[in-house]
Amino acid sequence: MEWQPEPESLRQLIQLLNSTQSVDNEVQQQNNQRLEELRQVPDFINYLLFVLVAMKEESATVRAVAGLLLKNSVRQDFNTIPPHVLEYVKRKSIDAIGDPDTLVRHTLGTVIATSVALGKIRNWPEILPRLMQLLDSSEYPVVEGAWDILHKICEECGLELDEPLNDGTLPLNIMLPKFITFFASDLPVLREYAITTTTIFVSKRSVCMQPMIDAFVVELFKRANDENPDVLKAVCRAVVSLLETRPEKLMPELENVVNYMIYTTQHSDPDIAMEACEFWLVFCEQEELVESLRPFLSRVIPTLMRGMVYTERDLMMLDNDDDDAVVPDSDQDIKPRHHKARTHDHHDGGGAGNDSDEDEYVDEDEDD
Repeated sequence: MEWQPEPESLRQLIQLLNSTQSVDNEVQQQNNQRLEELRQVPDFINYLLFVLVAMKEESATVRAVAGLLLKNSVRQDFNTIPPHVLEYVKRKSIDAIGDPDTLVRHTLGTVIATSVALGKIRNWPEILPRLMQLLDSSEYPVVEGAWDILHKICEECGLELDEPLNDGTLPLNIMLPKFITFFASDLPVLREYAITTTTIFVSKRSVCMQPMIDAFVVELFKRANDENPDVLKAVCRAVVSLLETRPEKLMPELENVVNYMIYTTQHSDPDIAMEACEFWLVFCEQEELVESLRPFLSRVIPTLMRGMVYTERDLMMLDNDDDDAVVPDSDQDIKPRHHKARTHDHHDGGGAGNDSDEDEYVDEDEDD
């Protein structure tokens, strides 16, 4: 008989989940203590999953909170969760893909991706075929939900997807061709998912991506003038990734690529323009490519300089109250300082948050 929640325990959990939205610090502390106690209950995970996928009468916020707690519990306790509980989580999660609420849908995607990453794809062999099948659904929430999960899995497990499964198949040999077909989807969000997810494997220099790289380039540049800003940002990031990892694929059409990136650098959407600017930075960081850019500098440099000019709105937002140009400097203002070189503290698991990338200055009199 399949597990079912005990009504009174479920009621208490719902009450607790609702109270997590309180701004009262004392209430939050009590909630945290109670949640920590509940983590020790063997079927606490089952209750959280039940709220997330089955209690559609509850608010999306309550269901999402249950999902985030579930994800955290899975991440923290994965190695001690009983196998039958994990199987319950897997089965019910798959059945719930495509929830009508976006917040709930994406929270569920995080739970599934976390479970896949910690348990390894080969230990959940049905998940990828199921997700690929759902991409052909006629229901938008199902397709979008499947894409969200696939994107998260590709981010978390990119290297594992380049390795054969137990039956010898390479997942990406099936996934990548399907992904590229979605570059031409009628729905912008699916085009963005497809481009962004496929670009992950360009950046990772995936072995399986290499035979697909020409098709990727062709389909990518068909979206060069996409009307959707998010898709255009994805295109810019993909071009930058190609420049970093497979520049020879851009060199035959370098003039057209440069013209496109100059145009995009001047885009009226500042976010798109910023993504395009990354292209020039990456170009200059690769010594073997720098000379290729020289013929275009007479156009690139003025474009970048124009982008540095403050607009009237920028000037209005600047804080001029602290302008002390006419105020004599104090001794403290003019004391010499010595610049310390930037240092990067790299940790396993990476991420921008792990780097110490700040300029530090040391006052020569700080020991006085």
